[in-house]
Amino acid sequence: MLAGKSFDIGPGCPNAIERIEAGLLSYGNDVTRKDTALEAGLDRYCALDAPIDAIGRDALRRQAAEGVGRRICGLKISGDGVPPIRNPWPVSSRGTNSGAVTSAAWSPRLGTNVALGMLAIDLTVPGTEVAVEMPGGTRQAVVTEVPFAGASQR
Repeated sequence: MLAGKSFDIGPGCPNAIERIEAGLLSYGNDVTRKDTALEAGLDRYCALDAPIDAIGRDALRRQAAEGVGRRICGLKISGDGVPPIRNPWPVSSRGTNSGAVTSAAWSPRLGTNVALGMLAIDLTVPGTEVAVEMPGGTRQAVVTEVPFAGASQR
């Protein structure tokens, strides 16, 4: 706090909408102890070939060699503003449960619902269409890159 005082900078954090738009993961919501760094899309921070001993390194190396089966990704969910997420919303493709939406919010800046979710790896390609089961019914969603692009690229 002292280092930023002369610049009028203080502690803070993004609100839920900004966090999701930026692709900032929430531990406990978007990723948990059940998820690996590779599934969370954090591979750029994992030096798997470094000559260091680290807890989980061998498991991550194995997973990198075999390929991840799921990964966190962005989604744009159709319709009016979504309700707050209390529990993950199931995601399906062609009638098969394929993952879950873990965070979602209406983005006034983008004019659409933005979400983060952990999906089967074959569905994480931008442009892939999926169905999200949420309170009030099922809605269509499209997988997108994170951070979310501006409104002109909707």
